[in-house]
Amino acid sequence: MTYEPRSRGIRFRRTSTKKASREKKNEKETYVYEERTPVDPEQVYAKVVNSLEHLGSQRFALPPFAEHFKRWTTDLDSVLEEFSTTMPQAADEEFKQATTKLLGDLKGELDKRIDAEKRVGSELSDLQHQLSACELEITQLEQEQRKRKEDVKRGYEKSKRQLQSEIAALDRHRNALLKRKPSFLERLLGKSNTGLEESASKAQSKRDNLAGKEKGMQHQLDGVKSDYATKRKGLDERASMLRDKLAGLKSASIDDALEMRKSVCQSIRDAVNSSRERLNANPKEENAQ
Repeated sequence: MTYEPRSRGIRFRRTSTKKASREKKNEKETYVYEERTPVDPEQVYAKVVNSLEHLGSQRFALPPFAEHFKRWTTDLDSVLEEFSTTMPQAADEEFKQATTKLLGDLKGELDKRIDAEKRVGSELSDLQHQLSACELEITQLEQEQRKRKEDVKRGYEKSKRQLQSEIAALDRHRNALLKRKPSFLERLLGKSNTGLEESASKAQSKRDNLAGKEKGMQHQLDGVKSDYATKRKGLDERASMLRDKLAGLKSASIDDALEMRKSVCQSIRDAVNSSRERLNANPKEENAQ
């Protein structure tokens, strides 16, 4: 008799009733407990006033002020937005109208300053570029003048060396003639001094030529100097004019609008105080928060 193992059917797993019940219970017990912290109006008002005082006295170190203005107005918007969110009853229609007008006027004036600052910055950049170009011309003119002087002196020195060499040769020839004894025929014909006179005449001509070269060099140097002085005067006057314009623009540059910003912050404080008085006069709205 052969033994055959009994085949088993597929067994299905049962969902654990206990586990499902526990998960369901956890779902029922899971909830968010949120406790609303009561708003203290005095603290809110004090915080807003302190923020406005800080913003109203904030200084900006150096221009350009465009980025400072944008950041500052963003901070002011954040202060008002936080106040309106924290105490919506205090930020009534009258308050919103007053602050909206103040902010609109302020941003308009700051935008004008930003545009003016850009314009002044562009003019300053252009003037600085012109001044740099003018100063470069002065440098090039100085270099040109030095080169011309050197060329004149170099040409004179070359001619001077050549003439001095020729004069020295003539002097040597004359000395040689002086040392040589005249021949019988030269003494008889009276021509013993002919070579000496010719040599002396040539040497003197060379010396006169050398003196003329020196005067010509000085005349050329005077011309170079005069031409340089004329051109330099025009460039100096132009550079001085550009520097004066730059100084004028810098002195008239846009400031950080401290007084304007301070005045607006004070006006907003007044609007906050007015809204506080209206809220205190109607305590039901305050309690409704």
